[in-house]
Amino acid sequence: MSPFEHSGALREANRLIEQALATGQNHLDLSQLNLRQLPPQLEKLSQQLTSLNVSTEA
Repeated sequence: MSPFEHSGALREANRLIEQALATGQNHLDLSQLNLRQLPPQLEKLSQQLTSLNVSTEA
């Protein structure tokens, strides 16, 4: 079983991570992707983010 809910989830997560890096965002919301594990690229934001949402619950 893939660690990601759908085939495009990893690609979209990486796109959002790169966008956050480029724009200096300090909040990232990946909750709509229903990830089963965090993408390794998220490490790039470890010094930048103050808020990360990965919860699939309301």
